[in-house]
Amino acid sequence: SFGAYSVLAALAYTPDFFQVGFAGAPPHDIGRSAKYYYRFTKQKNQYQREYFMKQLVVDWDDKALMAQHYARSPAAHAKHIKKPLIMWAGQNDRRVFITDVKDYALTVEDMWKNVSLFIDPKAMHSPSSRLGMYAYQYLLEKTLSDHIGGELAPINPIKDKKLWRFLNKNMAID
Repeated sequence: SFGAYSVLAALAYTPDFFQVGFAGAPPHDIGRSAKYYYRFTKQKNQYQREYFMKQLVVDWDDKALMAQHYARSPAAHAKHIKKPLIMWAGQNDRRVFITDVKDYALTVEDMWKNVSLFIDPKAMHSPSSRLGMYAYQYLLEKTLSDHIGGELAPINPIKDKKLWRFLNKNMAID
């Protein structure tokens, strides 16, 4: 997820440097994600150490710090994105909540940016099934092939029927 955060930041802060971005489980505001992840683990009695999370990320109880943190986040700079952004998210992710990923994707789409979002319906923070991993790998390879170049073996809708259906059914924004 921090790699995905870096992808969002790279596209927002250096919009002419990269050709495309592929972000898996992307938090657009790490402070917000840390706050809600901590609250989730607390509800499940799986306490994360609040002190360390607040020291390493941001003290989410300090509104001024949260505002400063947000001002530096990819979410606050999405308007600068120029290149295509392809995102993957797990429907059941408890670290980067799907509502935040959808919200960011829709925000970027409303700015008339080129964005795609694939939601794996059974995955958490990473692909959790063989089919989910195939879909993730295919989306990554297709993204690179479409925007940077190179060969891509096409999916055969008959031979690869499960993958074909899975991709088509779960592409939320394309």
